[in-house]
Amino acid sequence: MKAVTLSILLYLAWQSDLPGQSEASAKELMRKGENAMSVRLWEVAAHHYDTLLRFSELTTAQRINATMRLAEAMLRDGKPDQALQLLEQSLVANHPETSFWKGQALAVTGRFSQAKEILKSRLNQQSNSVLPYRLESGLTAASLELALAEPQEALKTLSLAAEGTGEQDLQRIRLRQIHILLDLNRIDEARELISPAEGISDTLQSEYEFTLAAIELREGKFTQCAERYRKLVENPGNLSLRQHHESWIAWVDALLALDKRSEAADLLLSYIQKYPESTLLEEFFKRLLIAMPVIPPPSDPILARLQTWIEPSEITELGLIPDRDGLAVSAWPRIIKLTDLSVFSMHARSIGLRRQGIEASKREAFLLLERLRLEAPTHFLASRSLLTQASWYLEDLQEEQARHLLITLRESATSPLVKGRAAFQQAHSIASAGGMPTEAVELYRQAAQLLQGVEADTALFNEALIQLIQADTIVDKPEDSSIQNPGIAANLELERALANTDPTRRQIAIESFLISHPHHTRAPEARIGAAEAALLNSPPDISSAKAQIEVLEADPEKHAGVAPARIALVKLRILDLSGQTQEAITFGRILISDFPSSPESVEASFILGRKLYETGNYNNARIVFEKLVKSLKDSHRIQTAWLLAARSAALIPTNQSQQEALGLFEKAVVINGALSHMAKLEKARLMIDMNLLKETIAYLKPWYDSIQYDDPMRLASGLLLAEAIYAQGKLNPDALPQALSIYDQLIEATERYSPEHDRLQYLRGLTLEKLPDPQLPDQNRDREALIAYYSVLERVNQPAQWEYFEAAGFRALALLEKSRRWPAAIACARKIASFKGPRAAEAAARANQIQLKYMIWED
Repeated sequence: MKAVTLSILLYLAWQSDLPGQSEASAKELMRKGENAMSVRLWEVAAHHYDTLLRFSELTTAQRINATMRLAEAMLRDGKPDQALQLLEQSLVANHPETSFWKGQALAVTGRFSQAKEILKSRLNQQSNSVLPYRLESGLTAASLELALAEPQEALKTLSLAAEGTGEQDLQRIRLRQIHILLDLNRIDEARELISPAEGISDTLQSEYEFTLAAIELREGKFTQCAERYRKLVENPGNLSLRQHHESWIAWVDALLALDKRSEAADLLLSYIQKYPESTLLEEFFKRLLIAMPVIPPPSDPILARLQTWIEPSEITELGLIPDRDGLAVSAWPRIIKLTDLSVFSMHARSIGLRRQGIEASKREAFLLLERLRLEAPTHFLASRSLLTQASWYLEDLQEEQARHLLITLRESATSPLVKGRAAFQQAHSIASAGGMPTEAVELYRQAAQLLQGVEADTALFNEALIQLIQADTIVDKPEDSSIQNPGIAANLELERALANTDPTRRQIAIESFLISHPHHTRAPEARIGAAEAALLNSPPDISSAKAQIEVLEADPEKHAGVAPARIALVKLRILDLSGQTQEAITFGRILISDFPSSPESVEASFILGRKLYETGNYNNARIVFEKLVKSLKDSHRIQTAWLLAARSAALIPTNQSQQEALGLFEKAVVINGALSHMAKLEKARLMIDMNLLKETIAYLKPWYDSIQYDDPMRLASGLLLAEAIYAQGKLNPDALPQALSIYDQLIEATERYSPEHDRLQYLRGLTLEKLPDPQLPDQNRDREALIAYYSVLERVNQPAQWEYFEAAGFRALALLEKSRRWPAAIACARKIASFKGPRAAEAAARANQIQLKYMIWED
């Protein structure tokens, strides 16, 4: 009876906010919405305005006002599409604010041109005193034009917006125009436009000083502007946060221009220490490398400070899988969420250490870049570090490692900067060799389109230079006159070219030899060497390699003395790198058949096996890798072949093949190599999938118990071990506490809010939900499970990975709903949604459903 009475009371309370209620209720909702907007609680405000619009007795004016405010709230809440739907209603078509908010919404959705036109149309309507947001419309339109690379139009728009404004707004507009003029390098016009200091209002004084300093910096008045920027850094006044931080950058630039490197370095370190999460870290670290000594001493303060900013590694020195051949891929990738500060510090410190030239420092530099690539694979510095790392390998005569890194970079690079530099490098190699000028011109043009600033200008200059050379411009070619005998000199030139460790330089040098000595007896040897070098470039110069092979094969006499297997392997690599998978498979089989005992057949087998694996032909891939083992002598490559054979067998969906895969994995495990741990983990994974739980536990537990606390293998093996134990929970009452114990051990060694931490808390929660409460045996440990799940939501920043973060959040929500704690459930759902993850809409919808169903309203 009490439940019925309560339900009726709640129903009546809910009815008080529904259509047909009093004008006082409508005013109250409007007041709540305005209050929420004033404290930037956009979602709360939108809820109140939306509720208000469900009133049936609203006047037209009230409904228009509520609709406009709801659109504004949705737009500010990051829901521009919903805001646009409201603004498209005929009800608000003539409202003076509609076009402004519509322009803002279009801008947020990326439709800059449409937004610009709508906002600019407002500038011709009425003066600022009558039309709301007229000045803001002009400022936004100008910003959009700058984003669309239309600075001249932006200057005109600002001039139009200035009409009819007050003196203070006019000053704001002029300051913006000055910065545009400076970007256009129209320094004299910028100087003419700036007002005398005494005429600037107090609220704009700091921005005026900021703008004046920018003019002085461009005029080369470094001492004056450095002092001005110093004052702005120490007392920013009304500057925006970004302007304040840009003042630091400009102050550093002025100090560097004055050759005060030590002061600049101190300033940079001070800023980074104070603002470790700044969005401008990249700019500061660029300058830190400039301020760093050319050869830093062992006690260099910059290197020492960088070390303090690098987070301790949870990865062993060689990484989880130091697969130098690039043939084995981790089945257990660990992406550790590093801060930007840590990533930038690793990159900068590695470069500084390399500059020292000491072997120990060079090794540490290499390992830092390898760690950066492993732990921050999605950071833009990861691909750039690959280029740097490859160049270091080549400097140290480690060609094989460099080749693999360059191949990885070619396959994975998405940065226009990296692609542009690759195009520039290839164009430079062609131009330096004196051949294929048309292709070089096209590549330089591509580089210019992808690069910016000086690099783009250099590419354009080289493009023009080649075209000038083609127009019969004579370029003197220096010659080495130290060797009198032409035959000896030619042979020495070729030997030097073939010995070059940089594939690009080797290709250029060999092609230069062929141009000078096209009929030399060693020309065939040079051509095959040039083809091999071309395929090692980044990106591979496939067209050049093809051209060299075509010349060799055009006349049998052309390739006399060159092993046919060597030519065949180059052709196979061309097919492989060109993405011609089936052709590569067919040709690889032919090569292995024709040259069964050659070293080239070994390389061909790796390519063939990999291609078969990629196409899902696992049985044949396994046969290739197992046969390949018999031809190998290097233990690392043997281990790699066994691992790939095992993976192939494991993916064949038959019990017999998977049983055989277990034995193949073990062959890789027993070799004391870099892939032993990986093979062991993959074998255990397969055993669990085959439901060999007892065997898996017996296999993993001794290893897990022997692993050091801080070894990353402890987490990987512990997760598998606990999974196998947990799976026995229905049959073994002791299994779940044992699994929980392992999760508790593992979580102690993980960083809070890391993806590993989120995963372990989720698994802990699942286990706790199934365990009885020691104090209340008739209940499970749901409260502890809730604590575990909700702990992943108690963060400020977005998670590095979403899967277990959202899985834990929704399990917490389910427990709250199960216990009928509706306000807490709503808060939890909104907490999940606030992170804007893949399931954010689902969480927000769930919060709304609970709110409506159980009549839980905000005050």
